[in-house]
Amino acid sequence: MSRITVFKLHDLIKSLKKEEKRSFKLFTKRYNLNGDSVYLKVFDYLDKVKTIDLDKFKKKFKETKGISAIQTYLYQQILKSLRNQEAYRNVDLILMEGLAELEVLFSKNLLDVSKEKLLELQKIAEEHHKILLLPLIYEWWFKLENTRFKYDNVSQELFEEYKQKYNNTFLILKEYANYRIELGQMVFAINGKYSRQLFDVAQGIIANLGPYQPNSMGSVPTEIASLQLRAFLAAITRNREEAERYQRYLYNFTKTLSTAISKDYKRIQYQALGSLIINAPTVDIAIPLLEAYDRIEAGERKYLTNTTFLSIVSTQIQVYLSTGDFKKSEAYINALKLEKEYPNHTIYCIVQYQLALCQYANKNYDQALQILDGFLFSKRSHERSNSYGMMLKIIILYEQGEYLMLSSLMNNTRRSFKRKGTLFEFEKMLISLMNRLIRLPQSEHQANLRAFKDKLKAFLMSLPNYQKEFLLYFNYWGWLDYLITKQPFKKLCYWSLESIENELLE
Repeated sequence: MSRITVFKLHDLIKSLKKEEKRSFKLFTKRYNLNGDSVYLKVFDYLDKVKTIDLDKFKKKFKETKGISAIQTYLYQQILKSLRNQEAYRNVDLILMEGLAELEVLFSKNLLDVSKEKLLELQKIAEEHHKILLLPLIYEWWFKLENTRFKYDNVSQELFEEYKQKYNNTFLILKEYANYRIELGQMVFAINGKYSRQLFDVAQGIIANLGPYQPNSMGSVPTEIASLQLRAFLAAITRNREEAERYQRYLYNFTKTLSTAISKDYKRIQYQALGSLIINAPTVDIAIPLLEAYDRIEAGERKYLTNTTFLSIVSTQIQVYLSTGDFKKSEAYINALKLEKEYPNHTIYCIVQYQLALCQYANKNYDQALQILDGFLFSKRSHERSNSYGMMLKIIILYEQGEYLMLSSLMNNTRRSFKRKGTLFEFEKMLISLMNRLIRLPQSEHQANLRAFKDKLKAFLMSLPNYQKEFLLYFNYWGWLDYLITKQPFKKLCYWSLESIENELLE
């Protein structure tokens, strides 16, 4: 392990839950680590401070010798304590520790015990479909027999069985690796881009995949990897129905797993439920799924990841925004408890954008602008949410009549988008319209808005469906109606691309 700085140690300590800190303290007593209480003093100090001031830390422990070694040792002991906790005692860890024990037994020439240990590990790995570790286990079987036992008491039938298992596991692993690599390729391509820019990449991967054949390899991880990739590609190409279909397959597949391995895939099961909600073809289908999510028991909620939680929050807000239930949206976001930071900053920024949109819907313009500025100027802000956030800010400033600020903002936005390669045709059109409007008397705005609406309809009708995704984040079509007719603006975003096309054809 590389040198453990006080910053790394602080990050680890701050990541601990209350019960994990308590378990660590018990662990230190059990192993007499508190015989020299300096370890706990460092732990307690770092636990209390929000941020590290290196000078203060050095001053606090200036009399302590070997503080660097203490930091490293404390870091290792915290990890050891976590590994001993039930929440982290998963099958992968058990198998890897078992393989390490097997290496020691083999080196001591304890062959019979080595064979017993190997068969014990093989049973666990096969039951849990651990395809990444099974090749190592079968390699150990051949290693033991080739070098020590010389296939004593191994029948021809058993030998053929191991030959087939060893060969098959590599075929399965190759298929699994292909799915994981393609998913990685897609996620890598997404970095800093819009799905408008990714359609061709996704379509190329879809064409190479071929038709879906349920559990063709008879492997749980491979089937899950296949369904995850296919659902993700469908979501990227905005094929909501196809994405929902694959997520439903995945959800139902994980529910049918044997009791022995169902716990291993609970997290994926609930992720699939979350994706089912996100990709629901209609609001009417999404609402009962959201209610099912709310009924998940407290004991099961440990399997819900931060990403799943944020995705559900985003979808619930989208329900309110697409149905015009703004009062409920206000109550929902007021009751919402969000952390300041999440590992998946992309979804977090989208949720922040939606929170700003809720405030805009309820005419709380200042709060909306405050939220927008909060993530637009963040170092970890995401390109897509940044773009939609800047466009919403333009709309708010226009409605507030802040034309001087708006002019400056639009110039900066145009330059920024152009530099990043995200100045798409629609953004050009809207910024040009706004620049024209702020130079005209108010009495001429409506005629220009009507003309722009006709131009926008022709533009939207010329686009393939996936390039209309910006309307999923703000209903510019409905906004123009609101400005022209002064009727209430109830649908702030569309639920799906299909609903956009239907409305344009009306």
